Amino acid sequence: MPAVSYVGTDGQVWRAGRAVTLLWLLCWLVLCGCTSIRALVARPPRVDSVADALATLRDSVDPAERLSAYRFLLDPDHFPEKRIPDDVLQSVADTGLREPEAIERANVVMLLGALDDPRVLDPLLRAADDPDPLVRQAACEQLARWHDERVLEVLIDRLQNDASIDVRLAAARSLGKIPSRRAAQALYAHLADPDVAIRYRAREALANLVGEDHGFDMDQWQSAIEQASFTETRRRGWRRWLF
Repeated sequence: MPAVSYVGTDGQVWRAGRAVTLLWLLCWLVLCGCTSIRALVARPPRVDSVADALATLRDSVDPAERLSAYRFLLDPDHFPEKRIPDDVLQSVADTGLREPEAIERANVVMLLGALDDPRVLDPLLRAADDPDPLVRQAACEQLARWHDERVLEVLIDRLQNDASIDVRLAAARSLGKIPSRRAAQALYAHLADPDVAIRYRAREALANLVGEDHGFDMDQWQSAIEQASFTETRRRGWRRWLF
């Protein structure tokens, strides 16, 4: 029996077998697309209490459920006097920084960094030494709000020695948000960094500290650093909001 065929609009002869294959492929793509959309809009089960959240961290291995529990436990509004108890905060931080996947640890770091609470500083400093660069980068970004000598130590070390360019860039950016002569001198030292991205990030961060951009004129930068008061970051206008 001869194969069934037809002529397409482009004049090409199409056989039935090819048409059926394309039809199955189209159906498969539609099915995959619907599955992906369902996955994107799916929401983790609601956590209604501290006990539920703690039980989730103890028993569940689902990343979405665990993230929902972390969000609940790291929200001060869910506790009396809007203060997370010491034992809860320490337990959540310790558990979060031991998550097996880097993305999960980084999410916990971001949640900790969103708290205006000095008790999160120690966990953030620990996260800056995480074996995965994604977590170290998140920690460097969140440390910018803490004007502490330990923070400067860690950020300067990450800028100078980290193997990841993303971590080094995050450290330089955070140093540019800490009004400190020591931070400025560390950034100044990297205006001649071998990596062009680091050079430009150091320049941008340094301009945020001293209030003006001297390009790569090392003498002018040194003079600006010596004259700056470092009581606050100095960059004004729209560039300050972008930095």
